[in-house]
Amino acid sequence: MISKNEIKKFRGLLQKKQREQTGLLLVEGVNAVEQLVKNSVFALDCLIVDQRLTSQSRILAILDLAEQAGKRVETTLRSEVDKISEDAAGVLAVAKCLVEDSVVRAGGERKWWESEKGELKTVVVCKQISDPGNAGTIIRASVALGVDHIIFTDNSVEHWNPKVVRSSVGAVFQTTVQSLSDLQKAVDYLHDLGFQIISADGYGTSENPALELGSDKVNKILSETPKLAWVFGNEAHGLSDDEIDLTDFCTKIPLSKNFESLNLAGAANICLWERKKLSK
Repeated sequence: MISKNEIKKFRGLLQKKQREQTGLLLVEGVNAVEQLVKNSVFALDCLIVDQRLTSQSRILAILDLAEQAGKRVETTLRSEVDKISEDAAGVLAVAKCLVEDSVVRAGGERKWWESEKGELKTVVVCKQISDPGNAGTIIRASVALGVDHIIFTDNSVEHWNPKVVRSSVGAVFQTTVQSLSDLQKAVDYLHDLGFQIISADGYGTSENPALELGSDKVNKILSETPKLAWVFGNEAHGLSDDEIDLTDFCTKIPLSKNFESLNLAGAANICLWERKKLSK
């Protein structure tokens, strides 16, 4: 049974301050909860489900996985679930925030940067990403297109923000996401790990001109660089010249005449697909 105090506590997880104080996050909706339970059930603290949904096979499978792992499961009135979050549509979970630099996979713990011989590694770096919907969409696309790790810098939106988790459709539980204070630290960190870094910008700089995506030179970089990190800028301001010059290469998406830019998530999807396509 969920107490009034627990309802208040769980609803408080919609606020960043409460998540930081408790080390817990709120996971809303069947898609996100399903990915949490399938990929990171060890992090699950409590699963809460509208009792009217428990006849559905998908919900039953989620409940079964949670119970097998010895996790707390509560089935209750929809009105009680809604007191915590109406966006959950009757299915939510409380979970522990995960370690950011490693992930438990089948076969044991493995650092995200460790490669099998010949395996290409890809990282996404988002500088000062502010919109939870964009952040979640990029995380979702990153998982779908084979990205191994994601880094948010410069006070980006918190990746355990419930809107980010929901927008990612739970993909945040299938990868590792790390927060660093600024882009310089991310670049230094990745260079130390042997990564080449490519920024996405429509213009580039005199020191680092933007090469067209799809050109022979960019195709060579994307297909032959064993460890490659993409850097995407803020939704409104992009990357400064100094930030572009921190990277090893710069690339731009060739657009129709008189059309200047795409939104952040759309541009990231195209770039990540090119790496995925050419790395086969």
